[in-house]
Formats: sequence, C-alpha cells, structure tokens
Amino acid sequence: MVKNLEITKEFIEGINWIQAHRPALHKQYQGRWIAVYRNKIVAVGKSINSVEKKALELTKASLIKIPLVFMEDPHCIYLLK
Repeated sequence: MVKNLEITKEFIEGINWIQAHRPALHKQYQGRWIAVYRNKIVAVGKSINSVEKKALELTKASLIKIPLVFMEDPHCIYLLK
C-alpha cells in the first residue's frame, strides 16, 4: 500500500511534455530510458538506475519532480503466457 503519494506539478508537466513530443522521442530514443525536467531531457540510457542517478546529479531536484519513461517501440506487441 502506498501512503501519501505526491504527484508534483513538475512531474505532471514533464509527462505532458513527453506526451506532446512522443513520436519524435520514440524515433530518437527508442529502446532507452529518458528523464525529463523542466521540459528538457536531462538524462538518457539503457538502465533506469543510471538515468535516475544522472538526472538527480544534474538537476539537484527531487525524483518526484522528474519523470523517467522507457521509450519502447510503438509498434511492439507483447504476448503473455
């Protein structure tokens, strides 16, 4: 159970920015994680841990203000067994 989950204004703005630029982001960063802060990509990488660490170091912001999103292939289909 999650208690007191805070979704910050900066986080929501970052998600909205990602959504507005999704086609270009998929094309450029497909298969990698991105971190967005203040409507800018601040870190990119293959591992969420490395992207998180770099984003925190560069921005000095709290992680609750930085969306981390995996740019998967928009044409990918997953089959679950």
